[in-house]
Amino acid sequence: MSGKLFPEFLLAFPLVALVAGCGRSGSTTATIPTPDELTLYAIDGVVNPPTSFASDAKHFRGYEILGKVEITDPQSRREIMTAVLAGISESDGTVASCFWPRHGVRVVTDGKAVDYVICYECLQAYIFSEGGQTWERTASAHQAILTDRLTAAGIKLAPSVEEKIKKLPKN
Repeated sequence: MSGKLFPEFLLAFPLVALVAGCGRSGSTTATIPTPDELTLYAIDGVVNPPTSFASDAKHFRGYEILGKVEITDPQSRREIMTAVLAGISESDGTVASCFWPRHGVRVVTDGKAVDYVICYECLQAYIFSEGGQTWERTASAHQAILTDRLTAAGIKLAPSVEEKIKKLPKN
């Protein structure tokens, strides 16, 4: 999404980002409003890549749901949303060619849902809204905020690519 700070639908958030060059080395300088609802997902992006990006009881945007937690505390919802958007804002432009997401976030603000499917290993996020689908680069600096909320709820994430490589037989 070169040339754009954020997709159009994020303009509903009074988010101000400073952008330098093609990377996103700026920082969030405004307060992000608290979403009315926020659901955090652990998804498995390696097993059975989606044939469609539909969501149902077993899939979040086409990826198998390993677990999910409704975040009811307003401060926690704001913290998670800030982490997601700060990751996008702070990307240095680095991206890998894979896309094996392990995190998903659904936020609802003023009755409008936005879904984030995030791969912190390859530094990419797909964002779905009423306006369509878009792609952004992200930084992994805020991954722990999402991961910690999932593990605190007793939800185990899919193994990372690094963990999968370590389990491969040695020749």
